[in-house]
Amino acid sequence: MNNAFVSALKYVFLELIGKLIYFPVWWYTSGTKKVLFFVGRQISGVANAMGISILSKNLLKPMYGDYTKSGRIISFFMRLIQFFFLMIAITIWSILMCLFFVFWLLLPIIVFYSIIFQIFDIREHHLITFINAIRK
Repeated sequence: MNNAFVSALKYVFLELIGKLIYFPVWWYTSGTKKVLFFVGRQISGVANAMGISILSKNLLKPMYGDYTKSGRIISFFMRLIQFFFLMIAITIWSILMCLFFVFWLLLPIIVFYSIIFQIFDIREHHLITFINAIRK
């Protein structure tokens, strides 16, 4: 009984310590790769949902089958304006996704820094002083 208990306890602690040591390695290798693919899928998914490729293929075709000269000109400029605003939306989404990726990379560092801040009972947090300096 004692031997099984010690073996189980040893296994649990080795698993726990092994997972804790492996966590940063996973976070900055496999985890980062997964998040990077997620960000890429999000950006391409938004571009597909907004129909940018279809809009660019049909940029010179007249809308509603109006093949008159004025209809072609109006259609071209309307699609050009629509293309411009959709590209702005995709650019904003891409920037947000890139900020999410940077946040993903910085999150363990911020958490570790905050844990150290709590453990050693530091009176003035450097992040708080930085934020207050930006506000002024």
